[in-house]
Amino acid sequence: FAISYLYIYQFYHLWAGFENGAFLGYYQQDIFQPYDRYTMAWQSNENHSCSQYLNLTSSCREIYVSNKETGSKAYSISGAHYDCRKRGWYSDTKQFVEKRWTSL
Repeated sequence: FAISYLYIYQFYHLWAGFENGAFLGYYQQDIFQPYDRYTMAWQSNENHSCSQYLNLTSSCREIYVSNKETGSKAYSISGAHYDCRKRGWYSDTKQFVEKRWTSL
């Protein structure tokens, strides 16, 4: 599991990647025009399919317009091949994260 974020008033993208290839990311409002809403990237795992976009049967990161009330996926607008585990931010972050149990 690797997560990366930048805490400022405005942001471009907050994201998290996981060992099984799952990915979740939220984009700042208006990044994907003409959608005047927040958008999110979603990939359930490395086998996530986007057959409606480029006939991708696996490793597809789908882009959704987010529900403005809940932040959940509203409807899909695009998709592209993606594997977060092959990105520099994932390996760099994972290298410095310790796995540990807490007393809670």
